[in-house]
Amino acid sequence: MGFKIQAIGNAALQRELESIVENDPEIYKRASAIKKINSQEFLIVLAQSDPSPFIRAEATMRIENQEALARIIRTELNINVRLEAIKRVANQETLLELLHDKEQQVRELVVKKLDRSYQTILIKIARQEEAWLVRYAAVWKIDQAQQTALIEISKEDDNQEIRKSAVQKVIDQDVLLELIFNDPSEKVKLAALKNLNSNYCGKVVAKKNLSSKLREFATSKIIDQAVLREISLGDSGRWVRDTAINNLEPLDENLETLRYASCFDKDENVRYRAVKKINNNSILSQVVSKSDFIDSKKGAIERISDIDELVTLRLTAHHEVQEIIRSRINELLENNPQRTLP
Repeated sequence: MGFKIQAIGNAALQRELESIVENDPEIYKRASAIKKINSQEFLIVLAQSDPSPFIRAEATMRIENQEALARIIRTELNINVRLEAIKRVANQETLLELLHDKEQQVRELVVKKLDRSYQTILIKIARQEEAWLVRYAAVWKIDQAQQTALIEISKEDDNQEIRKSAVQKVIDQDVLLELIFNDPSEKVKLAALKNLNSNYCGKVVAKKNLSSKLREFATSKIIDQAVLREISLGDSGRWVRDTAINNLEPLDENLETLRYASCFDKDENVRYRAVKKINNNSILSQVVSKSDFIDSKKGAIERISDIDELVTLRLTAHHEVQEIIRSRINELLENNPQRTLP
């Protein structure tokens, strides 16, 4: 007889569903029938006595009775059935009893379901549990207010994922800086850097033995213009310099740094970034005259808006940019038809 699942709760249909579960040889058909059975008593018996762990697990997923779920957890031998029972458990006392269960998967799931109010227990698990995935689950539930425990875990745990999880909640800037300088894991360093405030980020960039990725990220958080000028001209990482220049504000005191970077930085991306930050026609003209690189010269010419500056450059600039200068002059004249050349 064909079987179509319907959300009908009449007694006849329920008896038919129970018959399918008890007698049908097709296990997936039995499992489908379980999904529509209403009788908690039937489901409890099924979860405790059916020979198939798959069917026992399906039945357990429908059980609401907390005492029955606790009994299944204590007596069931199949780990998957036990896990399904734990997922349904709401009683915190039952969960606490399972914190020393021999199965790591059980302990991990229990920690994930444990109420956050058990901070002392969670900290103890994070410090002492042998299985790293269980410690990891505990660390995620430790409140940020528990700074002493989080700092200890971030410094001492032998697993980088756990240290990373802990350091994401650390707020002490000196501790974060210490971890950036000393932790062997790039992941942990980056997590610490994300919590570091702008005033400390300059110290990270100054530490030249740190990776350019870390220095670049630290630079992206810096707002101190003097520090950014120093990085723009002195860091060995091209993307670090590029990031520093990107954070420079259009201030007079930054113009010389931008001019120098436009003219002489060894990386074309950095030179391009610097040129795009300059709005001063006189400085742009200096870039055209003094830059060692054709891309800087072209970029500067395209940004000059003063025809007189361009006319002067047409007389003095290198022949390789003469055509670009003429083109820029013509463009400006087209936009200003009242203006004529001297």
